[in-house]
Amino acid sequence: MEELIAIFCFGWFVTASLKGDPDERGPDIERLHSVDEVWVICARKPRHVQVRLFGRFLDAGVFIGLGLHCRHWLGIKKNYSETVAGIPDLWGNTMGNAQPFRAATALEHVKGICRDVDEKI
Repeated sequence: MEELIAIFCFGWFVTASLKGDPDERGPDIERLHSVDEVWVICARKPRHVQVRLFGRFLDAGVFIGLGLHCRHWLGIKKNYSETVAGIPDLWGNTMGNAQPFRAATALEHVKGICRDVDEKI
């Protein structure tokens, strides 16, 4: 996760998805559909200790992480659903009235070198 966050912060190459379909394409950063503007940074390697950092974008390229969890623990649907549903409240408690950043493309969110895995190449 530390390496992936550094790559994102430096604006180096990451993959992203607005559709949030990790099983098919495995993006580094994806927007989830179940809650408004909740994103997750996915450290998928090594496979046995995968972690997820949930949060929202404050601005283009500015991700505010609000919850770091082990993928194994999140594998229980109840844990995953409750974690995702709690992000807007954590955002409000942490950021006050600040609204999450909204944009039409993954590249606009990431503001670095990014490949949108939802686009056909």
